[in-house]
Amino acid sequence: MQELERDAGCQDVSVEEQADVLVYIGDMAVSLAQMAQKVGHHGLSEYLYHAAQKARGPVA
Repeated sequence: MQELERDAGCQDVSVEEQADVLVYIGDMAVSLAQMAQKVGHHGLSEYLYHAAQKARGPVA
């Protein structure tokens, strides 16, 4: 996250904003995992579900 802030020129991103972004990323990963599951890519689906859990952290 700090690298993204530095690259974007941002100096201060609140913890709440960071958490919101991570939840959003987790939601997108879940959506992609569901699509992968539907088309038979079970390994990719598992990987994406795991990524979603990591992104969301304890709220998942």
